[in-house]
Amino acid sequence: MEKSKKSVILGSVVLALAIAGIAALHIFMERRHVGTVFPTRELRCAIALGHYDDTTDGLISGYNYELLQRYAESRGLSMEILRAPKNENWTDSLRNGLIDILVVPVSSLSPDDSILISGPVDSLTRWAVAEQYPKEIESIDEWVSAYNGSEECSRLHGLFIDNVYEPFATAKSGIKKSILSPYDSLIIDNSEKLGWDWRLVTAVIYQESQFRINAHSSKGAQGLMQLIPTTADRYNVTNIFDPEENIRGGVSHLERLQNIFRKYTDTPDDLKRFTLAAYNAGEGNILKCIRYADSLGIPARTWQELKEIMPTQTFKWKETQFFVSRIYSYYWAFSRIYRKEAMQNGQSEPDQPLK
Repeated sequence: MEKSKKSVILGSVVLALAIAGIAALHIFMERRHVGTVFPTRELRCAIALGHYDDTTDGLISGYNYELLQRYAESRGLSMEILRAPKNENWTDSLRNGLIDILVVPVSSLSPDDSILISGPVDSLTRWAVAEQYPKEIESIDEWVSAYNGSEECSRLHGLFIDNVYEPFATAKSGIKKSILSPYDSLIIDNSEKLGWDWRLVTAVIYQESQFRINAHSSKGAQGLMQLIPTTADRYNVTNIFDPEENIRGGVSHLERLQNIFRKYTDTPDDLKRFTLAAYNAGEGNILKCIRYADSLGIPARTWQELKEIMPTQTFKWKETQFFVSRIYSYYWAFSRIYRKEAMQNGQSEPDQPLK
């Protein structure tokens, strides 16, 4: 009998706990529905700045990317960035739940029944969320307010907003800098495996994107080093707009190309130029030039010899020659701008713009 009473009491306790658990789950689901948190563990964000993205006022997309990443981390979430073409209406994607946060110019949207907008994140941008997340917009405003007064915010602002400059004019003026881009540390780390002066890799990135993370071409190339999707896949780049992934993928591609052409030329400088030409035109076109020269009995083993044989081919060789020349000109500029006392590993400066 005593044992029966205990069983009844235990059963009642289990039932009560089960009911409490169901009630708690119901409350949690209700809170998700009304918007205290986003419903996934990954924030899907888009940056749609239109012509503001190309302004000389700063690298606005890159700056917001860093802020979004830090905000997501503060919420214990991961983040995915989606490219927002200038002619696409991303507010519909926001309303329909395809994205969670939309970065917009500070004056481009007005709150309505389906969109909530934060206060200014900086002087040029605000963040928008769908109407079902009122608590999230409060969280964003609170986080931005606290973050804007931090040392980290000042550091990022200095990197992305205050440090925008034109390389040639700056080099000619004699101005020296200890930072070339917001991505110096990533470039230095990746350049080591390539064996190049990191300022030459910086020149490649500037030529390709001018340090804009959401740069894109009509051919589908994207990000800092203008990777096409097939190239990104080859090097396991899953987020093409992530600076770390994009630079890693771009430098890995340069390394692969350099290894291909190592046997075709004898000097380090010519090898770099062959590699850069292949980065622009594709290794197939550069190999065709070399093989055609071999068939004529006039081997193309230097950059000058390769340039002379290029007009016999059908690819856009003038564009490729300009690409290589322009990168070396930027290399000259960055080598002049970067402070000598801050140089590492005995890196040397080119004496003049190289053609």
